[in-house]
Amino acid sequence: MRKNLSIKTDDVLTPSMVARLYATMDWAVPENGLTLGAPSPLNSYLMLCLDILKNDQLRPDGLAYEDEALPFIDLPRRVWGGGSLRFINPLRIGDKVSRTTKIVDQKNKSGSLGEMIFVDLMNDYYVDGSHCLSEALTLIYLPERSEVKEVAEKPAVPRPACDYAQAVRFSPHQLFRFSAITFNSHRIHFDPRHAQKVEAYPDQVVHGPIQTSIVLNCWQTHNPDKTLKNIKLRCSGSAMVNETLHVQGVRHEDGDALAVYNDKGEELFTAQVVEAE
Repeated sequence: MRKNLSIKTDDVLTPSMVARLYATMDWAVPENGLTLGAPSPLNSYLMLCLDILKNDQLRPDGLAYEDEALPFIDLPRRVWGGGSLRFINPLRIGDKVSRTTKIVDQKNKSGSLGEMIFVDLMNDYYVDGSHCLSEALTLIYLPERSEVKEVAEKPAVPRPACDYAQAVRFSPHQLFRFSAITFNSHRIHFDPRHAQKVEAYPDQVVHGPIQTSIVLNCWQTHNPDKTLKNIKLRCSGSAMVNETLHVQGVRHEDGDALAVYNDKGEELFTAQVVEAE
């Protein structure tokens, strides 16, 4: 395990990068939202300091065999498990951003899916030496998945009551665009044949970071006078292309609780606001 290894990468948050993000997410661009110095969307870190890998460094599923920070793990599937975000200072358009990446922990576990490996990473983003954002994330490596067996469709259940909500849907070309702007070549997101025949998903899979993005956007939309400082995230299910996703928020004194549901009422993603001011 490369626990003590810290990798540094640099990037520039350009107006065109942010414009592509707004377009991909179908979000309205704020007035003067693309000018130098304007604050960028909370999820703009997803486009920064990406691992630039050549094609021969990719596995058949489109993921890297390994990179400078991640070790080689001999399991064929990987999913995004969740993590947390700590917003310290806003990223602004035109910022020259540096990111340090290090492995915090690596654990072997056994479960209903077989042997799994959990890798915990920490990404820290800086502008001119000033700490702006900390992202903790967990990547889960899984064994080969057998084909989905025919099972009776679960009846839909009502979604729980909430204080605010948004409904969104992602088409195949949106998933492709998001893969492009985040340099993510994982085929489950844009290749339906691979998603269904190889990894046994019902269809193309919505990126975990997209679910992070819609949760952040929903919270911000319904808390316009607050600034998010810390949020915990957990992915508990797979969202599918062309599926309506319902982002719901419940207000609590100690921080809002948000979740993403599909039309069947299945909970796919949860978020807990730890700190906002």
